[in-house]
Amino acid sequence: MDAVPTGRSVGHSLMSRFHQKRIHGSASDLHLRDPAAGVVPSVVRLDVAGPTIVLGSTQADEVLLPADDLAASDIEVARRRSGGGLVWLAPGVSHWIDVTIGDDDKHWTDDVGAAFVWLGDLFVDALLESGVAATAHRGRFVDKGAGSLLCFAGLGSGEVTVEGRKLVGMSQRRVRGRARFQIVMYETWQPAPLLGALSPDHVGEAVIERLVQDAHGFGIGCSELGIAADQLIERVFR
Repeated sequence: MDAVPTGRSVGHSLMSRFHQKRIHGSASDLHLRDPAAGVVPSVVRLDVAGPTIVLGSTQADEVLLPADDLAASDIEVARRRSGGGLVWLAPGVSHWIDVTIGDDDKHWTDDVGAAFVWLGDLFVDALLESGVAATAHRGRFVDKGAGSLLCFAGLGSGEVTVEGRKLVGMSQRRVRGRARFQIVMYETWQPAPLLGALSPDHVGEAVIERLVQDAHGFGIGCSELGIAADQLIERVFR
């Protein structure tokens, strides 16, 4: 993995202390990054080498087709150490951002559920500047039908929706006085590759059929809003 610093600082008052960089590699290697290492607070953009399905920390491998079958379709399977459901990553489609802060940061809170809200609010503000009305969820987790299986089929604290469809998904990992928030959003919302990788034997054919019917309403991509994801991210972390 090659780390490529952006060479610029974040400009506005809220984020001016954050170090930024961009790195590229396999999703498995990128998820092995130690939250306790490196400069904090930081904003890191991570570009995956190829199509990948990422399992949440507690999900069973069996929810997916055998890894060999997915590898034959050039799909990598990785696992993150933060919670939540399955996430689809692919070059040119997904945008993965890690934001790490220390426990001495002004955004830190011991309330794990509330810890995401300030990030969600940043995205909401940037979307409003782009002419898009959005909401950062507050309160308990909302299951839209398969939230424990698919990240975008549920709605957690701080996650951002537009017209009820999730635009920004988040998970969190805490270790040794640091919190790493892992963020994913999409240029276009494309659930088909992820749904096609689910195991009918483990998940159930009826569940998969229902998800195929409902998946369009789970998420939304920046292109559907008439904005470019790169531009939105720069506006959030400028």
